[in-house]
Amino acid sequence: MEIKPKSKFLTLYFLCFLLLTSCTEKKKIKHEILRPVHVSEAIKMTVPVYVSSFGYLTAEQSVDIKSQVTGRILECHFKQGEQVKKGELLFTIDPSLYKAALSKAEANLKKDMADLKMKKMIVDKDQGLVQHGAVSIQDYRQYETDLEKVIASIKYDQSIVENCRIKLQYCKIKSPISGVAGVRKVDPGNIVTANSGPTLVNIKTVDPLYLDFTIPEKNLLRLKNSMKKRKLKVLLFVDEFGIEKSIQGKVYTGTLKFFGNSIDHETATIFLRAVIPNKKNELWPGQFVRLFLILDDIKDAVLVPYQSVNRGLKGNYLFKINKSNRAELVYVKVGQKMESYIVIYDKDIKPGDKIVTVGQMGLAPDVKVKIVEEDSFPKPDFTEARNAAYSKIEKVSKKIPKKDFINKKILKNKNIPANQKQLSK
Repeated sequence: MEIKPKSKFLTLYFLCFLLLTSCTEKKKIKHEILRPVHVSEAIKMTVPVYVSSFGYLTAEQSVDIKSQVTGRILECHFKQGEQVKKGELLFTIDPSLYKAALSKAEANLKKDMADLKMKKMIVDKDQGLVQHGAVSIQDYRQYETDLEKVIASIKYDQSIVENCRIKLQYCKIKSPISGVAGVRKVDPGNIVTANSGPTLVNIKTVDPLYLDFTIPEKNLLRLKNSMKKRKLKVLLFVDEFGIEKSIQGKVYTGTLKFFGNSIDHETATIFLRAVIPNKKNELWPGQFVRLFLILDDIKDAVLVPYQSVNRGLKGNYLFKINKSNRAELVYVKVGQKMESYIVIYDKDIKPGDKIVTVGQMGLAPDVKVKIVEEDSFPKPDFTEARNAAYSKIEKVSKKIPKKDFINKKILKNKNIPANQKQLSK
């Protein structure tokens, strides 16, 4: 059968169309859309294993000052809220009655001392006369009894004198400790009762301070094992609200002193107490603080930026950029959060790996990416000299030309969380 020229032409046209279409598809396959992302390197460092909690600072010594004698307050010698030293005069109670009582007791003592001389002289004189029969034995025994009575009276008088002197000393109320005086609760002119009267003022020590807090009972075994190895440190962070800017975010270091002898079954927690040095008096009794109880150290731990880790149906995951600039989806097991970073337990993540910090929403496995910015975050620092406890993430970015920066307005929008910023084409 002979093919007509018109059919040949149609067949040839159809073949050319297929050829051109296939070439176009190949070009489309070769042209991939590069997803812009921010990245940061995974780091390796020794990090502490800690239990986070909160607690209150308490004074090592707290003394309620009360009067030990009854009388009228003549004068107050301290200023409320200021430091007082041990032995410093705080109040003066009217000493008139106690001076009079002391004078009376001393007079009785002198009287009995004079009587003692007379009785002793009689006994000494009659001792020889008894041997010669000039004085009866019965009379002599009476003289000795009178002498012993006088000696007993003198001892009683001496105790009365000492008691009056002590009460006279109590008229000057002195501070038993060095600390900070609180509110004066009784003003001069008021009469106070001995021992059962009101508290005049409270004095608290401020250096060092106790830190009282609790941790979940599930950490008890780790706590006991760690205490066998070394003295445990406590890092204390002061809330930024209502304090001086000079100590906002400052870290204070203390030592764990002991833990309680029982677990609170209602809260499933155990009580702990730490000692916090406070030489500059920057901390204050009753202050609420946050803290980290350091149990151990993890050597050569791998950390990635906290905002790079996302939660999915299969668990926590992140995107790693390989040498071909393609995204790799890695499911990871996370550990403790360390400020801007989080500990990762995964062999696929190594120090120096580039981890996506911004742009995860537009990624998928094996997607080609374009790194538009490399973010740097402050490394976790749990030393005593650190000046920012809950520091905000400070990005030190390597800027690129504007033509390569896509959707710049989205990235600059501070109202959108960093890990939810999506960079579009």
